[in-house]
Amino acid sequence: MKKKLSIVLAASAVSALMLTPASHASPAVDAGKQAKAFAAKQCAVQAKRAPKVFRARYGKVRKVALAACVRTGTSDLVAEVGVAVETCANELIADPSGFLGTYGDGSDPLGVVQAFPNCVRSKLGSEIQARVEAFVVAGRECLQEARSDPEGFKGTYGQGDGPLAAIGRCIDSRLAS
Repeated sequence: MKKKLSIVLAASAVSALMLTPASHASPAVDAGKQAKAFAAKQCAVQAKRAPKVFRARYGKVRKVALAACVRTGTSDLVAEVGVAVETCANELIADPSGFLGTYGDGSDPLGVVQAFPNCVRSKLGSEIQARVEAFVVAGRECLQEARSDPEGFKGTYGQGDGPLAAIGRCIDSRLAS
């Protein structure tokens, strides 16, 4: 009986998610769109927390820099959104009432329509925060390295495209490792 209830709840969740309007769509419906939204949030926080680093990495014009940051971050986040969706689906199937109790607020008659996106957001929130922190730390380290040893920095990261491109390469190399 419990397994049948889980299957019915999962099926109704999937059908409810497919029928929700675009403004309330679940990450399960369009992971790319959700990843872009999360990337935009991440980029806005990065730009606010470390404006010099952000300009050095993505460019001086704010609108263009934000767009470049979102393009870079979206591809990385698509896979993570997929993992978060899968994790939430497994939680829902394993314990439907616990899932609704944890992620829902009881205002939705089906419960899952609101609870599922909340679950995905909770899974990705800490990941976005960790990425922002890593970006800020890497950027500050690169700026300090560029100031303390300009010649060594140019030798390591190049100078052909200008100092901002070299700082961008430094940040990328630190984030990759």
